[in-house]
Amino acid sequence: MKRTVEVAHLDAAWRWVLRLRDEQATPEDLAEWLQWYEADESHRAAFEEMQSFWHETGHLVAGDEEAEVAALLAGRVSAQAQPVLRPWWQRPVAALAASVLIATVAVGWVLSSQRSAPVSTTVDVRETWLPDGSTIELAAKSAVNSRYTDSTRLLVMEGETGEAYFSVARNPKRPFIVQVGTMRVQALGTAFNVRRADDRVVVSVTKGLVEVSVPRADGSGEPVKVGAGNRIVWEVSGDSTPTIVPATAASTLAWKQGRLEYHNEPLAAVIADVNRYSRQPIVIEDEAAGRILFSGTVFTRATDVWIESLPQVFPVRLEPRLLGGLYLKSRD
Repeated sequence: MKRTVEVAHLDAAWRWVLRLRDEQATPEDLAEWLQWYEADESHRAAFEEMQSFWHETGHLVAGDEEAEVAALLAGRVSAQAQPVLRPWWQRPVAALAASVLIATVAVGWVLSSQRSAPVSTTVDVRETWLPDGSTIELAAKSAVNSRYTDSTRLLVMEGETGEAYFSVARNPKRPFIVQVGTMRVQALGTAFNVRRADDRVVVSVTKGLVEVSVPRADGSGEPVKVGAGNRIVWEVSGDSTPTIVPATAASTLAWKQGRLEYHNEPLAAVIADVNRYSRQPIVIEDEAAGRILFSGTVFTRATDVWIESLPQVFPVRLEPRLLGGLYLKSRD
């Protein structure tokens, strides 16, 4: 009986995976899915299993092939003697958040030099697969535009702020390049994270090697290579020299678990990140306040608490704005 129930859960989860990836999915579909997902631990485990199953099949299994899917599901369950359901706090957040956004934003990646495909998110994390097998995980209120040609894989990060993690499928004949403002980050078979906060760009490499360059008007600007376990910090608007410092993968990717971690970062850059998560955006009123260095952790689901604590920690004050949000000013 237990096996029958598990098959039923997997079958329901599979239908949800297809339904949420349908371009016609509605907010009502999302609400119904979330109610089903939270109703039972086995529902959550089944949904994660079917997410993986969808990727493993190459996304080729259509909803019409119910008999084939049922057989595959039955075989998948029979291979599991005693399915182990992990506690919710041990499960990856990315799979859930990615599915939530898929229900609200339809995305089509076009392998063409004539068209581009935007990807954006309004939730904490969203994962997208690219035609070449690479993946992008986007942080809240971040956007990337793909411009694939036969010779180049170009992805452009849009906006003044945002964050994304790129896992790149190796293909030396088609360079994988991420453009952030005037900065270009070329992957050399790798995985790396890009965070932009106004003019400050931080590229952290978790695997392999990247080559970072910022072309200057006079033609100068030698590319800088950054290897795994390091990050490069670059103020792209000025003539500042980039700095390379060690960086652990755990710290780099903490944002996927709802933590923004900083070490001696200007408050202006931290606020730019926090504004992507906060309900009350902060405007820094003077440069002195923005240059204050911050080290610590900001929890993305408790940004209001962190913001309210700033005057207690730094020589700043907060004032309400007429249009909503707050001004951050140096204390007189």
